[in-house]
Amino acid sequence: MSTGSTGAKVVPLKPDAKIESRRIDRALLARLPVPVQAVQQKGKQILAGLLRTLFDKADDSLFELADRAVNNQDQNLYFESMREVRLKRRNVETQFADQVDSAFAVLAGGEAKAESGDLSDEEFSLDNLSLVQNDELEELVATDSMITKANERFAESIQHLALRLDSLVPHKVYQKNNPLGPDVLCAGFVSASGCMTLDIKARLVLFKLFDRLVVTQLGNLYDEANKTLVEHNILPSLKGQLRQDRRAAVAQRAPTQQGGQSGYTSAGGQASGNSSVDNEVLSTLQQLLAEQRGGVDGDQLTPEFSGSPTIGTTDVMRLLSQLQQRDLPSGQRNIKSVLDHVLRARDDGKKLGQLDDDVINLVNMMFEFILDDRNLASPMKALLGRLQIPLLKVAIADKSFFGKGGHPARRLLNELATAALGWQGDGGEKDALFKKISAIVQTLITDFDSDVSIFSEMLADFVSFTEKEKRRASILEQRTLDAEDGKAKSEQARALVNQSVNALIGGRNLPEPVLKLLHEAWGNVLFLTCLKHDTQSDEWKDVLQTAADLVWSVSATLDKESRAKMLQLVPDLLKRLRTGLESVSYNPFEMTQLFKQLQGVHLARLKAPVAPAQAAAPTPPQAVTNEKREPAEQKAVQQVDAVKDVEAIKTVAAPVIEQTPQAMVESVIAALPAESEVQAKLEQDPNDPLLMQVARMSPGSWFEHNDGSQQYRCRLAAIIKATGKYIFVNRAGMKVAEKTAPEFAQALRDGQLQSLDDGMLFDRALEAVIGNLRSTRGR
Repeated sequence: MSTGSTGAKVVPLKPDAKIESRRIDRALLARLPVPVQAVQQKGKQILAGLLRTLFDKADDSLFELADRAVNNQDQNLYFESMREVRLKRRNVETQFADQVDSAFAVLAGGEAKAESGDLSDEEFSLDNLSLVQNDELEELVATDSMITKANERFAESIQHLALRLDSLVPHKVYQKNNPLGPDVLCAGFVSASGCMTLDIKARLVLFKLFDRLVVTQLGNLYDEANKTLVEHNILPSLKGQLRQDRRAAVAQRAPTQQGGQSGYTSAGGQASGNSSVDNEVLSTLQQLLAEQRGGVDGDQLTPEFSGSPTIGTTDVMRLLSQLQQRDLPSGQRNIKSVLDHVLRARDDGKKLGQLDDDVINLVNMMFEFILDDRNLASPMKALLGRLQIPLLKVAIADKSFFGKGGHPARRLLNELATAALGWQGDGGEKDALFKKISAIVQTLITDFDSDVSIFSEMLADFVSFTEKEKRRASILEQRTLDAEDGKAKSEQARALVNQSVNALIGGRNLPEPVLKLLHEAWGNVLFLTCLKHDTQSDEWKDVLQTAADLVWSVSATLDKESRAKMLQLVPDLLKRLRTGLESVSYNPFEMTQLFKQLQGVHLARLKAPVAPAQAAAPTPPQAVTNEKREPAEQKAVQQVDAVKDVEAIKTVAAPVIEQTPQAMVESVIAALPAESEVQAKLEQDPNDPLLMQVARMSPGSWFEHNDGSQQYRCRLAAIIKATGKYIFVNRAGMKVAEKTAPEFAQALRDGQLQSLDDGMLFDRALEAVIGNLRSTRGR
């Protein structure tokens, strides 16, 4: 590329390409099944910790190498490398995390990314060593060595992880594209570390550290990833020998099953319906159905009733396609009874085969659960209910449907239900979400015959739609949360200022001008300083010191030494007061009046007789009553008491004792509560189970609110720690309610708030069917 104007125009496009790639990754990651997303988050968390350890050790290793260097050139090289690693480590960590996300995004359907990844593998494979420079050759050899050792050391765990992921996603998962496999992780680190300008010597040191501190520790990563998937009931009984047997069985059956009607082609072009692993769920369900019927069939996958002529699967699909185009009676749920009625009207006397009959019963039971699900509004349930026949056709044609979490038809149903969770029908059929879901359902009913790729197309279209909706809602939601956060910080800062000023005053009988200056004028300075900085900052200590100096100047017992100190203090004190008030744009006229009144107070004190050296202690706070105060002072105290405070922070006047201004400041700062203490005070009775449940709530949970006068659906958007408030928003991101922890718990107790299950609808329905079949077994 030339260095002229043309090249300059191209360079700015690179950051946009990265941003677009991340946006695409986020959209694809959102389409992954929940168990895969859980593995992704767990994996990134563990890897981030390992990388932090690596970079912490890298500094020491490079320093030791510099210390042992035999010449100045090598020493400078390692010192420069130390500086480069320190500056760029955050970039490397971020890019490495992006590489892991991209690898997971490929599994979600990122075909373009998959092709790009394949080209990259080919370009940097050891077969093409003649095409690279010596430095790159050393990098490739080091990387290949790491990958080989890791794949041998953790072979079984890696294969288990690949098989479990493969059962959930549409793309085939194998060694090279396993997003947590050594191939992807090592290549990702090499790519991410490319942003650092390092000599090959220092770069190889970094790779050795990556091998020792990250790659050799991957066993824990794979154990946790497999454990997470097992907890989600993904192939929980998988064993090494079982895996080999299944692979052999699949390999033997593959030639005879090509073109069979039990397989389907995913969006990525890979047949995924022939795996015995995917058929495990269907086999289990068939066994449960057989036990419910009172007997176990000899072969659960036998597609026929013994001794009875059966209708072929092709004819069943044809009948379902005809029913799909008809308007079935309103509320008709049992498609099985409709099919039986149609078959009885035929002259051939054929019945449904056992396998088809079981599949129809299972889908029918699942949709009974969906149509009874209280988590969805009735109009949305009616819409999704119309998908029963299209999904039934998919289940009959593709026996991996029940076990394949990444099946596009399942994912589409889950996406539709998740988006519909917050829909409450305000806009009726004119609502954009309702219209979109209605259009997708109608398209599937009208156009779907046997090609399941239409589900992938509808899924991509709907995800794109929901991403736009989420972006619009997130902007409004963020504004709402920013406003609430600002309000909470303001309340907390005002409470801390009020507490600090009252602690400085204690039980001292201060003149009215000084009280007004402290609570109103200088209180604003304290308030803004508290908002901009924390209460441990130098800025806060400075303005608090000015307030302490003011209190001391009008309340301390003046002996000869104190009088001299006061004469020195007052000019500087007035200068600091004026500067601070001007910084908050305090009214100049009122400032002049306050300063005149303060000047009178100071002059009166300086003219008063000098106190004896052993002066009596000032009157304790208990002896100072409102009756002994001047009327104007009583009014000022009442104004102070009227300031609204955060409930958990109570102001307690300290005893009046002789202190230096510095000691006053230190005692006030020490008495201020830490954030954790404030939060602890905001919490209520830990023995209340509902309060404990509220304390465990995390943002993102959906609820249905119904107090008799209002009914709406809302999502817990944030928990404002400073005030202990729970902020709820609707689907559009607008705030609809705020509650304290006790109010939240009471609403749950009274049934005004009911939690909605935002789990994947298909998975919940399948779990419910399995649970019902097991509960009725043997009856």
